[in-house]
Amino acid sequence: MGAVLDHYAHVMQTALLADDRPEQRAFYESLGLGNTQNLGLNAFYRANMQTDS
Repeated sequence: MGAVLDHYAHVMQTALLADDRPEQRAFYESLGLGNTQNLGLNAFYRANMQTDS
């Protein structure tokens, strides 16, 4: 993960969705990513989980 972030260091924003387990949060924060809740923000998404089988 660190190598990917280093390779794309020129990218101004990185978005990541992960589950809400403490170990997940600690891992991503150790890589320098911040939680939007710490900024008084929320992140929203829309996902279409249907498949055309």
